[in-house]
Amino acid sequence: MKKIFIVYKKELLDVLRDKRTLRTTILIPTLLMPLILFVIIKIQVLVGEHNDQKVMRLIWLNENKGNVLEKSLQSDTMIKVTFCNNIQQIKDSIRAEKADAGLFTANDFTSRMDSNMTSKVQVFYNSKDDVFKSRLLMNLEKIKMPLVQQRLMKLNLSEEKITPFKIEEHDIASTQEIFGKLFGGFLPYIFILYSFMGCMMLTVDLFTGEKERGTIETLLTSPVNRLQIMFGKIAVAVTGATLTAVLSISGILLFVKLFSGNDIPVELIKVIGQIFTPIFIVKVIVMLLPLTVFFSGILTPIATYAKNYREATSIIAPFNFLVILPAMMAMMPGIKLNLITSFIPITNVALCTKYMVAGDKVGIYWWITFASLLVYGSLAVVFSYRQFSNEQNILR
Repeated sequence: MKKIFIVYKKELLDVLRDKRTLRTTILIPTLLMPLILFVIIKIQVLVGEHNDQKVMRLIWLNENKGNVLEKSLQSDTMIKVTFCNNIQQIKDSIRAEKADAGLFTANDFTSRMDSNMTSKVQVFYNSKDDVFKSRLLMNLEKIKMPLVQQRLMKLNLSEEKITPFKIEEHDIASTQEIFGKLFGGFLPYIFILYSFMGCMMLTVDLFTGEKERGTIETLLTSPVNRLQIMFGKIAVAVTGATLTAVLSISGILLFVKLFSGNDIPVELIKVIGQIFTPIFIVKVIVMLLPLTVFFSGILTPIATYAKNYREATSIIAPFNFLVILPAMMAMMPGIKLNLITSFIPITNVALCTKYMVAGDKVGIYWWITFASLLVYGSLAVVFSYRQFSNEQNILR
């Protein structure tokens, strides 16, 4: 154990002397995370405000001139109405982004209204951007309600007599649960990606970099066996990768301190502060430790085999997708934390974190996730040791 610590201390000092590694593992995660969150939230706020203030361009095939819709919509200063001659023109204008939405009212619109019959209003929109569809429907609903009241008065009826039941919606989700739904899958994706990137940089530097510097032979002739050397190097990679993830979490807390009161919703700042409690942070870090061991165990054989830094990074590059895809599964609808998903590496960490962000209980699934990662990490280290013991790989 003492020799492993000596190797660990030696490698850690070498890493701390490398400014490039320090930038990757400390500076970037700490500063980039609050910047990413600020930009995402700011863009959402600005887009929402822009859509609310933008004048809607409405193209209308109105075969019944002077109807109640025409008078009401044309009097709205937030709607610019353009009339056309056929339905195809409506579709072409929306596809060409010359109009935001379209309407069609037939010749019998007013006559059916006067006869207490139901008139038809056709709404056209592009589902790729249906913000203006919602605005248009809200406007039509505002116009419709007084007309309904007028019909009821003519028939000497109250609204209650023709309404069998009313639907009242009650969203029981807390602000934290809503935040978890929106950002719960994104945040662990960032933690995991930073862990992998930190592990990749350090593992390549510790193994392939040693070969490039020509010091691997000297290290192997020291009175330390290969298992101890490998454990010392992997311990440094795990320390750095975990530190990278922790600093990315710290970046979120830094975001709360820096941007509170700066056009960021106060409720959102409050929820972030409630989520990132010491217990939450400890649970995430404890999960990330065996995960980074797993990452390092997978990357060590590649770093040992590669002749130089460029070859190592080119071989490892495709592994980014193997990390990104399982992490993205947590953002997919319908994917839940259960007995099966808690055994899937990377996905289990992402789902556990997502549930904790939303304030849901993870219970035994957190322990299953942690235990399974310990097993995967141990198997990866065993595989790494076999490759590191191969002279052909080291002296290649």
